[in-house]
Amino acid sequence: MINRRSDKAATQVLSIDNGCWTFAFEGSGIGLWEWTVAANKVVISNGWKDLFGYTPDEVGDNFNEWSSLVHPDDQSTVLANIQRYIQGEFPVLTSEHRIQCKDGSYKWVLERGKIVSQTKDGHPLRVLGIHTDITERKHLERRLAIQHEVANVLTRASGLDAAISAILQPVCETLGWDEGLLWVVDDLSQRLCCHSMWTVSGTASEHFGAESREMTFLCGVGLPGRVWAEAKPVWISDVTREQNFPRAALAEQVGFHTAATFPVRLADRVYAVLEFFHHEIRSADSSLLTTFQAVADQLSQFCARARAEERWRQTQFAMEQAVDAIYWVDPQAKILYANEAASLMVGYSREELLGMTVHDLNPNFPASMWSGFWEETRQNKTMSLETSHCAKDGRLIPIDIRISFLAYKGQEFHCAFVRDITERKLSESAMAQAAQDLERKNRELAEARDKALEAAKIKAEFLATMSHEIRRPMNGVIGMTGLLLDTPLTPEQREYAETVRLSGEHLLDIINEILDFSKIESDKLDLEELNFDLHATMEEAIGLHGERAYAKGLELTCLVQAGVPTALRGDPGRLRQILVNLIGNAIKFTEQGEVVITVSMEDGPGGMTAARSNSSCRTLRFEVSDTGVGITPEQQTKLFQPFTQADSSTTRKYGGTGLGLAICQQLVEMMGGRIGVASKVGEGSVFWLTVRFPLQPAGIQPVATIPAALRGRRILIVDDHATNRRVLEQSLRGKGMMHESAENGHHALECLRNAAGRQTHFDLAILDMQMPGMDGLELARRIKSEPAISATRLVLLTSVGRRGDAKAAESAGIAAYLTKPIRQSLLYECLGLVLGNVPHDVAPTPQTAAPIMPRHSLSEAQIRSRALILVVEDNPVNQKVAANMIEKLGYRVNVAANGREAVDSLVRIPYALVLMDCQMPEVDGFEATRVIRKQEESLRQVDGRPFHLPIIAMTANAMQEDRDRCLAVGMDDFLSKPVTSKSLAAVLDRWLPHDQASTETASKAA
Repeated sequence: MINRRSDKAATQVLSIDNGCWTFAFEGSGIGLWEWTVAANKVVISNGWKDLFGYTPDEVGDNFNEWSSLVHPDDQSTVLANIQRYIQGEFPVLTSEHRIQCKDGSYKWVLERGKIVSQTKDGHPLRVLGIHTDITERKHLERRLAIQHEVANVLTRASGLDAAISAILQPVCETLGWDEGLLWVVDDLSQRLCCHSMWTVSGTASEHFGAESREMTFLCGVGLPGRVWAEAKPVWISDVTREQNFPRAALAEQVGFHTAATFPVRLADRVYAVLEFFHHEIRSADSSLLTTFQAVADQLSQFCARARAEERWRQTQFAMEQAVDAIYWVDPQAKILYANEAASLMVGYSREELLGMTVHDLNPNFPASMWSGFWEETRQNKTMSLETSHCAKDGRLIPIDIRISFLAYKGQEFHCAFVRDITERKLSESAMAQAAQDLERKNRELAEARDKALEAAKIKAEFLATMSHEIRRPMNGVIGMTGLLLDTPLTPEQREYAETVRLSGEHLLDIINEILDFSKIESDKLDLEELNFDLHATMEEAIGLHGERAYAKGLELTCLVQAGVPTALRGDPGRLRQILVNLIGNAIKFTEQGEVVITVSMEDGPGGMTAARSNSSCRTLRFEVSDTGVGITPEQQTKLFQPFTQADSSTTRKYGGTGLGLAICQQLVEMMGGRIGVASKVGEGSVFWLTVRFPLQPAGIQPVATIPAALRGRRILIVDDHATNRRVLEQSLRGKGMMHESAENGHHALECLRNAAGRQTHFDLAILDMQMPGMDGLELARRIKSEPAISATRLVLLTSVGRRGDAKAAESAGIAAYLTKPIRQSLLYECLGLVLGNVPHDVAPTPQTAAPIMPRHSLSEAQIRSRALILVVEDNPVNQKVAANMIEKLGYRVNVAANGREAVDSLVRIPYALVLMDCQMPEVDGFEATRVIRKQEESLRQVDGRPFHLPIIAMTANAMQEDRDRCLAVGMDDFLSKPVTSKSLAAVLDRWLPHDQASTETASKAA
């Protein structure tokens, strides 16, 4: 580096007194060194070694070894400065550079040196110098420089995102990093998206940035997501080995290792994340972290200020766009701010308003009141009042003022929102006049309402009277016709009587529909909440239409799908009414084929069944499908409108009021359900409804018992109609019986023969009467003619049970016959009676013929004992009808002509039940019932007898008010005229004990 001479002076080296120097520079951050130029040796003080973390023996005395500790980027500059100094270009050696510490880090030092010994010809012998630690100053300078650069960028940026993006390049270039990326939080998707990037152009790292821009990160995922979640800086020395860094492979490909990432805050949340990368593996640099964090904090402050300014601009814009006038007023009542609307309202310019006070605008508000008003708003924070402002042209403008007391940075002021209420005042005046007019009209409407209510009351009374007057003679017509049909008649006489009965029932249906519609219209129809059995209700509904369906040659079946609960709570009468109407319509409009009623479970929202969504309720779906004429889409829109049928021609062809479906819809909606229809012309229709029913509490509904005689029996079902087979199969399934099905007589014979060959004989076969090719009677004769299968007991299913069928069935070998549609309870009872004397596990053997058990005989097993019933009725015809019906049902009967006779008769005779007409001469049914209940109460008080006599109202009045009145006076039930055998039997079933039937009654019923 310089010419060295070997003279004696050059070789003389003065030692440094380390003890003295150490004491002098202890704790000063200064290290002393001495360079003997000729020998190229360096002596360094212990303080120098301590400054950089070396032990005394870790740094040699060779100049080249010592100078190699200079940062590679600074070595050429440092050596050049030393050379120039030795050559005398400047008097003192001065340099700022970095020296490596023992731990590998670098410290910035200020180097100052001076030649302290030289040869006579001016060549240096010894140079003495010091190294002063200026690391903190350098870091501060770098931090200030980058902050200054960032500030310049932010000053020039047009927007928040643009500002953050623009600082990537100066930060990377100033701090020597290779790439920077900006990630911004997307509030909608709650992900970090790469907004912008900067990288050294022309390098492979551009690929890293391009790939990163296609990625997004959830909170906590990846390096940006981690900083977002933790809201603090993260330094990673080598990202290629980081587990939570999805871009590790990509970073390794382009040579990135160190990453430094920082959050940019906006208020209390992370708004963006800055991410920087370097090709070298660098340990965490606290100074650099501080610099980066300073930039991030600077950005956070910029973001907060930018947002605040934006909010202020928005607020100012909103105030200027506001329809209401807005004022800011100081404690001296001076106007500090007024928006454009304020200027337009009073006619003063904005500049004029800013020189005015509140008192100038409101002459009714003198200055003497201001201090008290100010203090009141200070305490209450808000205030509202109505007053007036004086416009520039002298007009008084009525206003509504809403004032808020605000304090900001030690300054207090009012923010007042002022609204012109001139139009409102005019409206109030007009409304006052309108209120007077309305009050007058309300009085007129009240008078009209009273008249309408009176008219409605008269209408209801008329409707009740007409119902009573029509039902009274109809009771005799329908009742006597029914009794007439049970007597021997010629075919012609039976046809006439049947026509009378059907006409009477049709007229009764019309009356009932009009009454129901009237009740619904007047909101007087109430639903009951009763425990009921679904199977029984369905069987009752289809039982009313069985003969009508089979008379047209239609198959009428009901299928309650497996899993559908039957112990329900609700109004079974209204459910039955809906189904009867839908089934009746289906039969009416179907000439051939079938009518099928299906009950299933309705799925709830999201596919969840009612059973899982609510354990105490079920939603059931009822479907009535037919193979009738079908309905066009245009006609379907009219179906549920009152007094309307799908086609006016249907009224002429099929009859009907057009009220039935309208009533069904109203009833279904009252029960909280829905009703609809799906239909195709020529293919038939499906009317459906869904209703939600609560389940009965456990133990309330009696469990149906299956006769023990049926356990383990093998039964063959023979029916050409698939739905009928399915109904019977479901009735037998899970009841301890084994069953098979055959679709015709030939198949049935084959099944019976095969079973006999396997020694697994069928105990019983259920045969449909009407089957193509071979009917039920012919099949029965064929079975009885073959010895191998002749012992099989046979039950015949017939569409219409007529007297005389028993003889034909008995001759064919039938043990019993049932009439469709089949009731489950009656089916089990029939099968149990037929198989009652046949032993189990023994092949059936031919037995002597026993008398056939027809439908009538099965009913006889359920007839009650001959309880005595009192009928209280003043009309002789109705007396006769009721007495005959009761006797037909197997009871004894007495008759009283009025309430007085009834009370007297009850004193002498212990009756089981009273059927009480309500409207009678002398003493009516209501008064008689009150007397009877008083007598019962007296007996209870005398001897404690708890006897309660069932009293059933039997009246032609069918309104809800009539029912309520009957129950209020102490009656137990209500029977509407005209009374039918079925309705009468149902009432007696509810109120009389089920004792064993007498032999005499059974013989009469046969």
